[in-house]
Amino acid sequence: MARDDSWFKNTTWTPEIAAKFEQRFARTRSNKRHPLTTQAGFLVRYGIFDEGVLLYRRAAALESLPADERTMVLGWLAQALIAARRFDDAIEAAREAVQSSPPHARNMRGARTPEELLAFGLRQRGNPGDDDEALALLSQEDPYLRESLDRLRERFAGVDVADRPYADAEDLAEAFVVSLHQMDVFSDKADVDALFAASPAALAALDRSWCAVPPMFGAYDALRRRFVFEAGGYVGRVLCRAGGAWAPGSSPVTSTVLFQGHTVDPFAIAYEALLRFKPLTRSFAEANAP
Repeated sequence: MARDDSWFKNTTWTPEIAAKFEQRFARTRSNKRHPLTTQAGFLVRYGIFDEGVLLYRRAAALESLPADERTMVLGWLAQALIAARRFDDAIEAAREAVQSSPPHARNMRGARTPEELLAFGLRQRGNPGDDDEALALLSQEDPYLRESLDRLRERFAGVDVADRPYADAEDLAEAFVVSLHQMDVFSDKADVDALFAASPAALAALDRSWCAVPPMFGAYDALRRRFVFEAGGYVGRVLCRAGGAWAPGSSPVTSTVLFQGHTVDPFAIAYEALLRFKPLTRSFAEANAP
């Protein structure tokens, strides 16, 4: 007979469901972390943040939990708090994750390193000094061998998902719009309209989306490199719609935009947003500064 694990996969949370969960959890003798974090993940996914966060905290506090596993759980907690835009709490959880075990000792790293989560939370909070701390964190050598923008440009194959060469930077921008629209990234009609209009409001919508789900982590394979440059093409399109003009380079990914009397590299803006978690709206405001 298949084991019933539905008791820790609830998508709603009432006093009755919570009581049933506690009764079953009390009988758990091994791997007590698993039902706690699984149920927490379901609750967070369905918008029941406070209860989900409490379960993540209980899991992280288990005395028998190995250090590297505690690092992973604290990372999940930080992601949940980021999604809830509770940045102070997220930063605290990510700091705990960083401190709980050193990078070389982590066997259960999860999809995001705690250093990246901490940097992302700092960037999104935006208090004085947060940017500097985030940049310092992400300038350190990490297990994913972070690549510079120049190196990414060298390695970029310059072809789309169907192996067709991109014609120009506008072609990159169009691929970005099509991809996001096909993935239904935006559910709000105003955000969808902004995406197609390439207005500054689209950058704000992307920031909100990438705030809930940190956009780029880990090693750069061909798909991720393509996404960086498609996003850069789109940033360039927004700048051009706001009064700028494309200045074509030797290849689509070396194109720049003449904007407000100076040259802006839209691919550098996308790189900062996707790799170092700098809000697109902040970069746009800096480009508009006299």
